[in-house]
Amino acid sequence: MRKKGCRFIESRVKIKSMPIKNILLNIKKSYNITWNELGKKLGVSEHTVRHDWTTKGNTIPYSVFIKLQKFFHMSIPRHEYTIIRDPYWGQRLGIKSRIEQRVTIPETSTPDFAEFYGIMLGDGCIYSNDTGLCIACDSLVDAQFITEYVPNLIQKLFSIKSHTYIPKKSRVAYCVVYSKKIVHFLKDTKFPQGKKLLKTPKIPISFFEDDALLKACLRGIVDTDGSVCSHPHTRVMIHISIVSNSLRKSVFKAFEKIGLKVGIYNKGIVFYGAEKVKKYFDLIGSSNPKHKLKYSIFIQKGYVPKKIEIEEYLNRTQSPKNTGLVV
Repeated sequence: MRKKGCRFIESRVKIKSMPIKNILLNIKKSYNITWNELGKKLGVSEHTVRHDWTTKGNTIPYSVFIKLQKFFHMSIPRHEYTIIRDPYWGQRLGIKSRIEQRVTIPETSTPDFAEFYGIMLGDGCIYSNDTGLCIACDSLVDAQFITEYVPNLIQKLFSIKSHTYIPKKSRVAYCVVYSKKIVHFLKDTKFPQGKKLLKTPKIPISFFEDDALLKACLRGIVDTDGSVCSHPHTRVMIHISIVSNSLRKSVFKAFEKIGLKVGIYNKGIVFYGAEKVKKYFDLIGSSNPKHKLKYSIFIQKGYVPKKIEIEEYLNRTQSPKNTGLVV
């Protein structure tokens, strides 16, 4: 625990069953002590214990909570209180409130939003506690996509900055946005909350009414869940890994709608051959540099490079731009 001036810089405790004011008043009455004496016992000023903790909020520093139990024989069960780990939680709450005010909600009938929605359907999720959303990609081969393209798209749509987290000893990069306003907006569009596999994610019906929106949504899905691969007979193929039955059927229907014949099986969508892959890039395209690089090499050299070749190339030419914390 550190002190800055007379402020405690440490974790705080919120007691659920009774206001801090009532606890302090009961102690003062039971032990027949003054506010000044109570403050000295707890290591704070009379003003702090008499004014701050009885008229403002309902939390106290963790060290004071321990002293209350020790000196005044309090016994509060663990389930009756919550430890707030962030010492600046109050300030951060204010900051979050100001950030939320700057969030803009986009029109759902734009290709940018449709592409973002597709990215979310592919590798995104809404946190179950409504605090924000997360998009996860490979930290090496998708580095430029997840640290540049996706954050720029989010900024363009919602006027808010995202944060990229790349855990140590991991190949996953997380693009995170904290905004309840955005979460509630996405939930209004029927985007599933929590684990998508437990729900029935689908491409929104409104996108099927506009081919430009449908193509943009498919681009987002393929850029996250898809891959340009080699094939022993046709030389090239696109494989989209989709475990969710509802989303797989929805994506299959979307390809049918735009006139691209694809195959469907219990784990995804596939289509083979240079002609179909060319049609895909002509009709839909890609915002993921990894896909564009692999297809470009196929066009130039007639083969799709192996994963290790792409990794080595990207490792030489780009490094993940970490816009948040490396943990």
